[in-house]
Amino acid sequence: MPAPCSTVWEEQCWDEPRQVCNYVQTPFSTTSYEESCWDEPREVCSVVHDSTVDLKPTQTCAVKYNRECRNQPRQECVDIQVPVVEQVPDQECLPVSEKKCTAEHEQQCHTAYEEECSTKYEQECRTDYKEECHTKHEQECNTEYKQECSTRYEQECSTVTERQCSTEYRKVCNTVTERECTTDAYGNQKCWEEPREKCEQVPEEKCWDEPRQVCSQVPRQECKSVPHQNCRQVPRQECNQVPHQVCNQVPRQDCRQVPRQKCETVPKQNCQQVTRQECHPTTRPVTKYVSEQKCSTVQDQVCENVAREECSVHNAKVSTRVARNECVQSTVRECKQVPKEVTNYRTEQECKTVTDKQCKQVSRQKCH
Repeated sequence: MPAPCSTVWEEQCWDEPRQVCNYVQTPFSTTSYEESCWDEPREVCSVVHDSTVDLKPTQTCAVKYNRECRNQPRQECVDIQVPVVEQVPDQECLPVSEKKCTAEHEQQCHTAYEEECSTKYEQECRTDYKEECHTKHEQECNTEYKQECSTRYEQECSTVTERQCSTEYRKVCNTVTERECTTDAYGNQKCWEEPREKCEQVPEEKCWDEPRQVCSQVPRQECKSVPHQNCRQVPRQECNQVPHQVCNQVPRQDCRQVPRQKCETVPKQNCQQVTRQECHPTTRPVTKYVSEQKCSTVQDQVCENVAREECSVHNAKVSTRVARNECVQSTVRECKQVPKEVTNYRTEQECKTVTDKQCKQVSRQKCH
């Protein structure tokens, strides 16, 4: 006899990791630039021109034009029409005589005799025998065997394994690099890779096979044959031949020959000679005139005025401008951008992993 088993509930607990995040104010510095101005004393110089007059020999030139001619060749062209003979496609058609027939129909009639019949009815009688039956009932019994079954239950047990799993968390850390930058007072940015250790809880599932015994009630069927007396009323038919007089109206055909006019359409061919055009492709010469350019060289006389320069020397008053520097003391407004470091605060989310204790009821089979 299998050992009795019972279901036992046990509490299993584990640490469930979760993330808790808070918002913190993180200071960061920014560099802004302000304009700072002052008056700078400076010597300002400018170029001043003084005029002086001198006598200098000056050459005066005048341009005179003389007419000169020469022969210049040029190309003279005229368009002329040149005949060109080309073969172009054409069609040559000739009259051809042929016989053309059309189908016509004409009606032809003749007298034909047809048999025309009419139906007359006469009464005919005969004696028929008709079977008349009536039903009698008799009791008829027989022994039948019926299968009678009953169901009883037996307990059957078997050992099965159930897959039990639980999740455990282990800490895994990796070294990552983050880019960090700072800005100095002059607006220059300096960046570097900062190594940091980053850890996280990694879930791992552990499973095992838990054996337990499962019992069930299995039905068993027992059957046996039991005799039964089965009686019923069975109908029996008794039949006799009974004479009957049967009369029917019998049709009789009365026929005679009747003349009829019968016409039919007879086809007839009507033919005549007709002339049609029969064409075939050919070519014919066509004269076209093509424009061609005919050129010849001719001489043209080209005359032009040629400039010749004639010069003479004489003394002339020449005014000369002499440059000199003239300086005065003045002030100039000087400005420049001065960097200023400003500290601001930004809101950042800071998260960390905490573990909560989680428990649940797990069932298992306990057998004695």
